[in-house]
Amino acid sequence: MGQKQGVEARGEGRGDTVSGPSPFDDLPEECISNIISLTSPRDACVVASVSKTFRSAVDSDFIWEKFLPPDYASLILGSRVFSSKKELYFALCDHFLIEDGKKVYTYVFNIRYMCL
Repeated sequence: MGQKQGVEARGEGRGDTVSGPSPFDDLPEECISNIISLTSPRDACVVASVSKTFRSAVDSDFIWEKFLPPDYASLILGSRVFSSKKELYFALCDHFLIEDGKKVYTYVFNIRYMCL
């Protein structure tokens, strides 16, 4: 995982700042990714701000693959290329046309909408 990032915390409401290594920096990134993948896309985006280690874990395709619908590959137009599963997830959340423009599709985590 590399260099420890460190953590700052305020002590007992007095405004004291405590700096030191984060206990999460000792966990393998794969472990952090597994834990985050059990949450929601919103939670993943929130924990990405905790540390660089968490941000790196949240950016992994492993997590975003878990958030995608099982049939996501059939929804992607052949000419469309995504740099990551995270980018694909957010593209699916925005509505787009499928089935030769006959249906509109949008995805919300664990809920999908298709309109004629």
